[in-house]
Amino acid sequence: MFRHYCSYSKEAAAIKIAVYGKGRIGKSTISANISAALSLNGNRILQVGCDPKHDSTRLLLGGRVPETVLDYIRGVAPEQRSLDDIVFCGFGNVACVEAGGPEPGVGCAGRGIITTLGLLESLGLGRIDFDYEIYDVLGDVVCGGFAVPIRKEYAETIYLVTSGEFMAIYAANNILRGIKNFGDSPERVAGIIYNSRNLKDEDERIRAFAEAVKLPVVARIPRSDLFASAEKEGKTVIEAYPDSQEAEIFREIATDISGIRPAGGGRLHGALPLDDETLEAVVLGVRKKDIHKKRKHQKSEPAKATTQNASPTPSSALCPFRPGEKSTDVSDKKTDASVNSRTMYPLHGCAFAGAACVTAQIMDAYTILHGPKSCAHMMWGIIENSLLRMNRLYDFSTDFDITKRTGTTNMDDEDFIFGGEAKLRAEIGKAIDNGWKHIFIITACPPGIIGDDTSLVAEEMMKQHPGTTIEPIPADGNIDGDFSQGYIRAFGIIARYIDRSGGVRKENSVNIIGEKSLATNEEYDFGSIKYLLDAIGISVNTRFITRTDIASIRNLDNACMNLPAHGDFTSAMICEIVAGNSSLPFLNMPFPTGFGETSAWLTKIAEFFGKTQKAEELIESEEKIYRKKISGLKVSTKGKKLLVSTYSRNIDWIIELACDLGMEIVRIGLMHSPEKEPLRTRYEDLPVRDDYDPEIRREEIGLFSPDLVLLDRPAPGQGEYVRYDTIPYSAGFGFQAGLFWAERWSRVMKLPPAEEWRYDGEDVC
Repeated sequence: MFRHYCSYSKEAAAIKIAVYGKGRIGKSTISANISAALSLNGNRILQVGCDPKHDSTRLLLGGRVPETVLDYIRGVAPEQRSLDDIVFCGFGNVACVEAGGPEPGVGCAGRGIITTLGLLESLGLGRIDFDYEIYDVLGDVVCGGFAVPIRKEYAETIYLVTSGEFMAIYAANNILRGIKNFGDSPERVAGIIYNSRNLKDEDERIRAFAEAVKLPVVARIPRSDLFASAEKEGKTVIEAYPDSQEAEIFREIATDISGIRPAGGGRLHGALPLDDETLEAVVLGVRKKDIHKKRKHQKSEPAKATTQNASPTPSSALCPFRPGEKSTDVSDKKTDASVNSRTMYPLHGCAFAGAACVTAQIMDAYTILHGPKSCAHMMWGIIENSLLRMNRLYDFSTDFDITKRTGTTNMDDEDFIFGGEAKLRAEIGKAIDNGWKHIFIITACPPGIIGDDTSLVAEEMMKQHPGTTIEPIPADGNIDGDFSQGYIRAFGIIARYIDRSGGVRKENSVNIIGEKSLATNEEYDFGSIKYLLDAIGISVNTRFITRTDIASIRNLDNACMNLPAHGDFTSAMICEIVAGNSSLPFLNMPFPTGFGETSAWLTKIAEFFGKTQKAEELIESEEKIYRKKISGLKVSTKGKKLLVSTYSRNIDWIIELACDLGMEIVRIGLMHSPEKEPLRTRYEDLPVRDDYDPEIRREEIGLFSPDLVLLDRPAPGQGEYVRYDTIPYSAGFGFQAGLFWAERWSRVMKLPPAEEWRYDGEDVC
């Protein structure tokens, strides 16, 4: 087969040639005949077929179709692979390789090209002494995979095969664009090989195109029955009809190739593609101004308005949500966009992890993470780290073992080529065999890129297993958005489980909507809210979605009211989604922090349930505790100046604490936020400044000399003689929540404004 090549020593680098052109334009026939002609001149030739049809080398192998590299990879373990199994000797001792590809409609053939060339290199093909390497490549779409042979390490020389048909020329022009985009060498195109179809004005079209892109027409191959006759015999015309005029054309092309010297030897040309209007004008003879006029007319036609084009803005979390209205359509990826997905801000995390962190909270559902194992490990790490911190800081222990309720399809490079649907079916089958009735599928980047149809797989498996519910959540890694994007999308799909048919109403009960399940203090905060609700005789029906189950989600509408946990953009989107799937009213306040917010929050809930007296008694009792602690702290805080620099627009708990502690607020600087919301406060006459960047903050620290600066995140270098503390992402909930931070501020302000070592040798008293 191929072993006799192994005796060749590597003397000089082979001239590497890529033959590109539109599908079914005759590239394979032309490539095989070129290889045959070159071999008869005593050259050692390698031909690599980079078309999924894997028929590039058939005419060199007597009509046989060899095993493709990709089929070989699927069946042979890495340690057992050998060049001798995938490189075949054809006519003229041409070494023949076929990349192959996945079944039509699945996987990624372009990725297959990358894998094929990588395997050939790792097995040592590059150490064999070839004179010429011919890469026969599909050129309809020059995507990343099919463009690999254009890269200089594979092919320094490129021939374009085209006929006079407009779409064939259009494809050739697109290939020139691909070559130009690489930009690693100014001159790489050898010319055009014109494969005639005997069309009217065909010669003129090719001439005009060649002149416009400044490329020579290396050869004109006539339409001839000899090609069909040779193909029936499984041969090239060089082998079957060596004395024919057609064979002579390929010998002339071989002569042209022998004069190519890629490394600065001339004969090659730069890629000068035409824009679409110029291409039409050159090839079709249409005047550019007529094309421009036609396109301008098309653009001027008004677009039909549709509700799908609208991008709804979610209601503020401080406004009542209207139950029963149409929810955000999570099937429309434009309408469930998170803040950073709607703007040009960097994405925080990926949608895959966001969606998985939601479904992982459903204790009787199994989540299949469709993607590489590394993505699954990332997601497991996020959740487990959160639980470890929660346990360490709040002594919270749980049997929340994420690995018991999740699995991964463990996609690898082979699956990126052939598709991951087979592995997905297998993982679903395994989950069903283990007794899971509710299954979620979350997609990472690779299945989204190659187009795995998870919905179709889910439908097929549900038909085979009645009584099983399988829900795909198309997160597609970070292709569509960030962590919040996946979080929102998962909520939208799971909200469809809510049963609005009217079950048994649970009196004096509420649902909690949109807790931050990864927050370290989440369970502690839930305990604080539960304490307040229990005190006035209110129970929690469903936590949507935290440590819950499918039955609780279905029975969400059996409660009397929905309580939003938070008031940020993501929480507002979640509440909009629930409002479209629930008939219950929403409280128009998120969970409260501090005495004032908690009093107002509890009073509203009590009024709804007729529990006003109990609420008043609780507020009176808690106020005594609050005022006593404030009085003790005020000794060290009264008259102190406070500067607040924050992205958050909901900081009333800070303002309330500062006022109760007798502090002077010299500035509230609102940092630029993608949410672009105004400050939400019940206080008046505050020294607020928008677009508060670090430079302005630095100046005002010098101007006001604050005793304490509060920041959302640490900002080193803002001043050596200023006391800093951070604003927590979640300050806790309830009457006394803010007191923890007040005590901390009091301690900070007792410290010197700079580290004492700075005063070494000086009197600091």
